[in-house]
Amino acid sequence: MKRFSIVQCVLIGMVALGAPLFAQTTVNFSQTITTGIVSLSLNQGAQLNVLNLNPPPVVATAVAPVCEVELEFRDAQNNILKQILVANLAPGDATSLTLERSDVPKVSTAHLDVRGVVHTGPLTPGAGAVTTPIANTCTVMPTLEVFNVTTGDTDLITSDTRTVSAPVAVPLVK
Repeated sequence: MKRFSIVQCVLIGMVALGAPLFAQTTVNFSQTITTGIVSLSLNQGAQLNVLNLNPPPVVATAVAPVCEVELEFRDAQNNILKQILVANLAPGDATSLTLERSDVPKVSTAHLDVRGVVHTGPLTPGAGAVTTPIANTCTVMPTLEVFNVTTGDTDLITSDTRTVSAPVAVPLVK
């Protein structure tokens, strides 16, 4: 009987556990950023804003790299409430996603706990570019705003975010 080293077992386990995940994935995000939880009352909404901090191409005729960004609102149980995918957020551009209480089925609750989540993909050359893929991730600055839906006044704004680490599958060894 052939003995497997620990490295071989880890590799086999990662492939076995990761294969079904890769088959279902359509967008490959390399970084996930989250805000903290905020509570929305019945007359409030939330807006998740994202600014692409990547610099524009140095040469005016160069094609800007593609920066793919997905914005989500999640509840306290990690359920997706609303989301949008922006296929190419240009350097220096911003995008946003707004969540109003009417977007959520549980409008009868006094407070709704939500957080903003931003997924970014690796920078890749734009269409027509003659370069190899760029390895670094899109650099974005998210902010979460809570506002009064009646007056439009901002009640709270935060740019305090955390990077969410991707879990690593490690098989159990007997």
